[in-house]
Amino acid sequence: MLEYSDSVIDIREQFPLLPVAETIVIADELGIKHPTNPKTGEPAEMTTDFLVTINNNGQSQHLTRTLKYKDELMDERVLEKFEIERIYWERNEVDWGIVTELEIPKTMAAHNCFCTCGERNSRILIESNFRRS
Repeated sequence: MLEYSDSVIDIREQFPLLPVAETIVIADELGIKHPTNPKTGEPAEMTTDFLVTINNNGQSQHLTRTLKYKDELMDERVLEKFEIERIYWERNEVDWGIVTELEIPKTMAAHNCFCTCGERNSRILIESNFRRS
């Protein structure tokens, strides 16, 4: 849905939170385990679902959105990783938010258009008040 919005300049999916050392520091500050590669045990590169560049009154502005089903927000580990992500973007002065299926109109979900339908709905990701973990 984002690609149909006139205000969207660029959309990047699975955008890496780099350097990994920065997310490791945040995890340490929070006292939580940084995600690791299950095969190697090494710290894993974290990503944000969408980094969107929008035109905001003639100025480029970045915002990030992560997509998650609402039921998954009850998982403590999911919330821990979101907190690392949220703080990473806060420190980089980029707006961050969570989008659930509740913000996506049912007609879109029924047509498997979770992220790729009409301009009216693209504003959900850009303009709505998002849940923050």
